[in-house]
Amino acid sequence: MGEKDTTTKNLESYNDVFADILNVYLFGGDQVINPDGLSPDDIFSQYKADGKLRYQERGVRYV
Repeated sequence: MGEKDTTTKNLESYNDVFADILNVYLFGGDQVINPDGLSPDDIFSQYKADGKLRYQERGVRYV
């Protein structure tokens, strides 16, 4: 536990895979987010969840 999953991170770098993940988890599989509308944003960001500081390694902007 606690090890980085580089395979998943590599897959998420593809816009079509990333859009599919978001569409399934956020919209129940409906094709709301189009991969062609995704563009890179800030690469690293931080947020606080469950009282712990977390890091996000991929930022995207939907246009």
